[in-house]
Amino acid sequence: MRRFARLARLALPAWLALGACAPARAGRAGVEASARTAPAAAAHGQYTHERDVEIPMRDGVVLRAELLRPAGDGPFPVLVYRTPYGRLDGIAHDSIFVKAVRRGYAVVVQDVRGRYASDGEFGAYRQEGRDGHDTIEWAAAQPWSDGNVGTFGLSYPAAVQWLAAIERPPHLRAMAPAMTYATPRRFFYAGGVWDNSWVGWVWQNIAPDLRRRAGVPGPSTDEEAARAWEAEGERAQRQLPLAGLPDFRGIAPWYYEWL
Repeated sequence: MRRFARLARLALPAWLALGACAPARAGRAGVEASARTAPAAAAHGQYTHERDVEIPMRDGVVLRAELLRPAGDGPFPVLVYRTPYGRLDGIAHDSIFVKAVRRGYAVVVQDVRGRYASDGEFGAYRQEGRDGHDTIEWAAAQPWSDGNVGTFGLSYPAAVQWLAAIERPPHLRAMAPAMTYATPRRFFYAGGVWDNSWVGWVWQNIAPDLRRRAGVPGPSTDEEAARAWEAEGERAQRQLPLAGLPDFRGIAPWYYEWL
């Protein structure tokens, strides 16, 4: 699903045009490692980039984000993008973030709870409503913000928008979710049948960082996961009974709950 992230540019520019608020890939681990040697804030001519900005949630857990905003004091309308796939990976390989800044928006690109630089425990989808609400309201309260906040993204970064909207954050003005579900009844299952593509999604996109954080054996980088999938993917997809799949035990209990 992460492979389709570039399609978000089809949805967001159309929303930006409405003026709703106001005016070869490297592995994610490599992107994270290189960022640790970069300055905490850097100027890029037309905009500034603040790294590892801490955003506290209501329960005290700290989530971290990259903040891109136009040069100057603002205030600016804000766009929020929340992802489990690595905030730095998204910025490094998709131009939509910088394009939004050049259109006059501050952009918050956040690792969701329990992923990459953010603290806490990752439970797919279940914490995104409250965390999304708190992130939106944090963005609205910053001195560089004009209090108008929009969200964008597709796939998981789209689903988190629906979940946050249910919490009714007062400063949410617009959303641009794409390639996401209309109902959970046709998300994990289709026509009553389990969608086995979730095996590959967890294996390749989610499990590596969970293993890295927990210090447990198994593929812990994108590259290692890809190699393991070539060798073990067919076995994992043919696993019966479905709940007997051993590969996500101890790192992704929510997967077995979905079953």
